[in-house]
Amino acid sequence: MHVAFLDRDGTLIHEPPDGLVRPEEFRVLSGVTEGLRALKAQGFTLVMITNQSFLGSSERQMCFEKTQEMLFSALKHAGLAFDFVFFCPHSEAEDCNCRKPKTGMVDEFLREHEINKARSFIVGDRESADGGLARAIGVRYLKMEPNGTFPLF
Repeated sequence: MHVAFLDRDGTLIHEPPDGLVRPEEFRVLSGVTEGLRALKAQGFTLVMITNQSFLGSSERQMCFEKTQEMLFSALKHAGLAFDFVFFCPHSEAEDCNCRKPKTGMVDEFLREHEINKARSFIVGDRESADGGLARAIGVRYLKMEPNGTFPLF
């Protein structure tokens, strides 16, 4: 299996400067639909990986859930869907094992699926989190500018 691990905020959808993606500001970034369609056509398994610090904040949790629903709806309308979705709900201060760049978010997935690491990669907008996770699990990292155009494959 070859896997495209994809960050969410700033990579798939627009992330505002304060980091809280609100439903009223929701928008899918340029090139996302075309890029995901190309990846699926090439046989990639699509896996969303996202850090979301919303425990203890009902506003953050509501924003995450609503924008997640809006993203899935937009993708469904385009005939697309993620195969797997993983998120870390913890803040940096909680020092969990699942917040990128730590691997806990994907450890079980990696144990249960034999992935072709030479063909798999992570697309993200943060070197520290997304690039660090890529190095930790042994796949390539494709950096894009925050809120930039999603790469076409």
